[in-house]
Amino acid sequence: MLFNNPAALEFRPTTPRTPAAQRQIARTPGTTPRPASQHKSGHRFSSSTGWTNMQALITDTQGILTVADVFSNPCDSKISRMIVMIVEIKHSDVLSDAGAVFNDPTGEMPGTIHSSVFERFAEALNPGSVLELQQISVFKPSARSRYLNVTIGNVRSVFPAGGVPVRVLRDEEQPS
Repeated sequence: MLFNNPAALEFRPTTPRTPAAQRQIARTPGTTPRPASQHKSGHRFSSSTGWTNMQALITDTQGILTVADVFSNPCDSKISRMIVMIVEIKHSDVLSDAGAVFNDPTGEMPGTIHSSVFERFAEALNPGSVLELQQISVFKPSARSRYLNVTIGNVRSVFPAGGVPVRVLRDEEQPS
């Protein structure tokens, strides 16, 4: 099963040793991922319907990267495959896109969800839903900050938080 590797669940991000550097990182959103045990959302992967459904249906885990992988790789700005749970969605009054917080068992990171994703998966996108992503862009405004940029082209499928339906595929196109 995906993420049943004990080493992945014991991820500990490296932080600078100086107190001043640690205070700066603590004030900067989108910096090093927090271990799953420190997620403010309280989502537990073992009790998440969306996460459980994802583990049952996705058997090919080859090439799936984690939040920890994104933070530890300084080069790639495109991630081939990734699976994350939505912790929080922050809609803006001005933009149709939304800010979001994503996590997996290795950590948590911020990002955005494009309006086209909400148009296609309107009923399935809620905190606790799981996104199966492909060719996902990672915005790196600084050496330690990372943000996922989720567009409709990145989403392979969504596993709704409530479990009904079990999985919504992007390729089941709706009429335009």
